[in-house]
Amino acid sequence: MKVARASLFFGLVPIRGWWAAAASVSLLRLVDMLDFQQNTRLWVAGFQLLHRFSEMPIGADNYLRSHELLSLADSQLLVIDVQEKLVPHIAGCEVLLANCLKLVKAADVLDVPCLATEQYPRGLGRTVPELLGELPQPIEKLRFSSAEVLLQAGAVSGERDQIVLAGIEAHVCVQQTALDLLACGFRVYVAADAVASRNTLDWKLALRRMADGGVTITTTESVMFEWCEVAGTDEFKQISRLITGRGNSGEPSK
Repeated sequence: MKVARASLFFGLVPIRGWWAAAASVSLLRLVDMLDFQQNTRLWVAGFQLLHRFSEMPIGADNYLRSHELLSLADSQLLVIDVQEKLVPHIAGCEVLLANCLKLVKAADVLDVPCLATEQYPRGLGRTVPELLGELPQPIEKLRFSSAEVLLQAGAVSGERDQIVLAGIEAHVCVQQTALDLLACGFRVYVAADAVASRNTLDWKLALRRMADGGVTITTTESVMFEWCEVAGTDEFKQISRLITGRGNSGEPSK
């Protein structure tokens, strides 16, 4: 199997120089530890990246950002079920709300499409007021996973295949959404400090299970800085104020 994989890999990727060869060996070592059938998209991404590297000279002008980093052009934000009758029972709900709001506002600053869902709002209430005014109309659902209603509504598509998840509960609706979206071919990122559960153990095990399943576990600030990418812009200044909680005057935001 290893010989077959190596033959396939080197047959598809023209290697020109020690840097491309080293990258090839590293990727081969990585995918050798993974199930080939379950990680086809990783292989394809690796082939594409190395092919691009192999056809360009080395230099700062040819900087190519990692495929693993979030991109403004490829990202969407999904806020899951942050509802009035759920939030008071969530461990660390103040931190959850603050970080969800940061992500939503950052997405607005950087023109990242934002989506929201509500689980049975007739029984669980609407999205909390702190977020509702910042979000587009939430999509109602009964299934715990948000993937089905989003796909049916055409709200997510392969044109933006990186989906950042925030919301509740981590071990129910967030986890099921994440794993369903992965199965549909999306790259899924979960901001660990912007998801939560009633019980801390449920939250911890959900993050572990999602990571084991192929979800990228990250943080609110990591998401915001990966979207922003560079300093020195007006967008960076706005993102910095969101992170520090300071307004234009330098005073803490109210």
